[in-house]
Amino acid sequence: MTVTLSPSEHDIEVLPTIKVACQLVSVTPLGADVFSVHLRLPEEQMVAYHAGQYMLLERENGQWSAFSIASAPQQGRDLELHILARDAAPVALLQQLQKDGVAQVQMPLGAVHLSGADERPLLLIAAGTGMAQVQSIIEDCRARDFRLPLHIYWGARVADDFYTLTKCSDWTAMPNVHFHQIVSEDSG
Repeated sequence: MTVTLSPSEHDIEVLPTIKVACQLVSVTPLGADVFSVHLRLPEEQMVAYHAGQYMLLERENGQWSAFSIASAPQQGRDLELHILARDAAPVALLQQLQKDGVAQVQMPLGAVHLSGADERPLLLIAAGTGMAQVQSIIEDCRARDFRLPLHIYWGARVADDFYTLTKCSDWTAMPNVHFHQIVSEDSG
């Protein structure tokens, strides 16, 4: 089996993109103006996706915004997103979700994802909320019992830009996981 983060659609099964209404389960602050948004797919409409893919959420004005899926495919109907809400548009989107209790989504999208598992270590690099995509891949690796070295580098401009990853202690307890936080502008 081969672990590949690949933009090539020839390496994996291409999944159909589906429009579906998801129930809002919760919006939880993670720190650094980032919110964990939990959505639930309808029971009668399961949507397959690969770890590392993203989805589009429809805004009130009919435009769509892209967000990496932070949950792993093994989580079934439950989806998680990490949304940075420092600007007016994402703040309005969070308010819309909380008011409506429903999110119109298109998914899955994106061709950067795991295509399998093999005999090579895995290196994952993220900045900011790009960690959502990495979380999906790590959780998928855990579910597949991936035992080769898994190196994670998470970068931020300043240390205050890191937000709480609820599963991080589970990852760092794994003997094959090496987790590094990199700060580019902090003098300390």
